[in-house]
Amino acid sequence: MKKLYAFGLLLCGLAPAHATHLLGGEIQAKHITGLTYDITTVLYLDGQNGQAATDAQAEITLCLGDGKQVTVKRISSETLPGSPTINRTLYRFQYTYATAGQYTISSTFEKFANDILNMPAPPQEQAMVIQTSLNTLVPNGTAQTPEPKFTTGLRQTYTLPLATTDPDGDSLAYRIVKILRSNPDCGTTFPNGAYVFPNEVTREGTFKIDRSTLTWNAPTRVGTYTYAYVTEGWRQGLKVAESWRTNTLYVTDLSGAVNPIPPYEPVQLYESGLVTGVAQEFLPAHLILQVYPIPSDDWIRVEVNSRKPAALVIELMDARGRVLQKSEVGQPVSRHVQEMNMQHLARGIYFVRARSTEGAITKKVIR
Repeated sequence: MKKLYAFGLLLCGLAPAHATHLLGGEIQAKHITGLTYDITTVLYLDGQNGQAATDAQAEITLCLGDGKQVTVKRISSETLPGSPTINRTLYRFQYTYATAGQYTISSTFEKFANDILNMPAPPQEQAMVIQTSLNTLVPNGTAQTPEPKFTTGLRQTYTLPLATTDPDGDSLAYRIVKILRSNPDCGTTFPNGAYVFPNEVTREGTFKIDRSTLTWNAPTRVGTYTYAYVTEGWRQGLKVAESWRTNTLYVTDLSGAVNPIPPYEPVQLYESGLVTGVAQEFLPAHLILQVYPIPSDDWIRVEVNSRKPAALVIELMDARGRVLQKSEVGQPVSRHVQEMNMQHLARGIYFVRARSTEGAITKKVIR
């Protein structure tokens, strides 16, 4: 009871004029039949400091990954067991894709908060973005996740067990990621470069996933933090689904035993040939992408090989995900080679992406 009371006081204390009702969320997808999926968005909303906004959140907008957007209405809202100030709100509908392929379902909420200690960015960067990616070439859905815990004590270890059973029997893996940038017009999502991990605010302790448990050992500063993690589903060596989940965490001075703070460890992010922190692409078995030379000269040579003929889209993007050059190969081909001009671009990091209806693969380019 004391913790619930303390949580209520903390929420009141962390409610400046720019506070938000958004505390976290995720997108769940369940295969129904064929290319039809049941898609449920789960939002955790502050029913105490943001009750009016929570009540008004009657619908949301989803990007479906195939160029279409849809408005989804709220189907339920109830208080979270053990957290009477938090509403768990569901938005649900069914959708049938026209063709099999890899799709990213996402939703952007402007804005997450102004007072988050580990997101020191301008207001326009402080959006909450959640997304789920599916490979509909094989029937699959996203794994369920445990309810997040929104409070922890100062100098006390925060733990969140992540392990669940995948409904399709796929193997699950978990990784810490940076929160995503705002995703206007259903564009490509990229991590927010201004974001730092919770333990980087004071550069003390550790923040990591050990097997299937997320642990922060331990907060040393009271305040509001946010974090994100990805749950991946793997089947026979190929990634078939992933969900990007975002949560808020309130650190307050709760009673109880405190921990000695371990030495500071930077968060180790998964590297997959992209800039650290960019989500790993689904690796399609039929596409191989080569880009050279790296570092590049004024021109780069792009070679795409497909195990079966496919129409292709080749894109050159900057580190913010903006498409700088784009070419389309309309006729199905097994091999495509082209050159891309980079002599007018500033020195830095860029990406080349090749995609077909069945998948996408990205390579990093250093100019």
